Amino acid sequence: MRRLIKRFIDKLPYVRGLRHRVNELEAYIIEHHGTIDFIPDRDFGMGVTLTGLKKRGYVPKVIYDIGAAEGAWARLALEVFPDSSIVCFEPLTERTKSLEQLVSDSREKVRFFNVGIGDADTELHMGVTEDLYSSSFAYGSTKRAVTVRTLESLHRTDNLELPSFVKIDVQGFEGRVINGGPSAFAHADMVLMECTFLPFCADMHTLDQTISFMSSKGFIPYEFVDFLRRPLDGAMGQCDILFIKRDHQLVSCLSWG
Repeated sequence: MRRLIKRFIDKLPYVRGLRHRVNELEAYIIEHHGTIDFIPDRDFGMGVTLTGLKKRGYVPKVIYDIGAAEGAWARLALEVFPDSSIVCFEPLTERTKSLEQLVSDSREKVRFFNVGIGDADTELHMGVTEDLYSSSFAYGSTKRAVTVRTLESLHRTDNLELPSFVKIDVQGFEGRVINGGPSAFAHADMVLMECTFLPFCADMHTLDQTISFMSSKGFIPYEFVDFLRRPLDGAMGQCDILFIKRDHQLVSCLSWG
């Protein structure tokens, strides 16, 4: 099933939101079947990664979803980790209705902040794309002013609990998010983030730079989660990587079998 889904997506024009639709599908499967183990070729994918963590005994208490979009990833995370609480951050007002519905459906397991996350409390102009999914502070011609907060200041003013797990999907703004939340990332066990093979805009770090940067913060790569090829020539363009603290118990055993 998963192979067929991915083949279908690969044949479509480049629409970044399709990755979020796959997250929604995986959440539905887990909700109704309790597992995605019956899906063939399941060696990678968001649902595989999250359920794999749970099988290994890892259950995050608090999850941050930075760049939450319409909440598809957060819904998937809740299906896998129903006892976790999730804090969603999303600056686009077009996503407010979906995320407020998620808050209501979650029975107070989810909080939502209609702000961008960066390295200063300020107002920035965000490049907003037609499909919304590729919108970014790092690029874009159609600009919109949005409120940006640091995680550090939100901890002080909004009584946010520090995260165990952080997912970042901010299109080239990852370094500023991390630099603006030293307490959050010192406390976090894992960081799931999108990495690029080429610098598609001036502020965007390439994969090698991102791994080096995360290493300086105490994290090492743990899993390749998913991949996306660029429509220009079919070359590998992006990947999602799960980083883990280098001293975490999940990487303490060095045995293969």
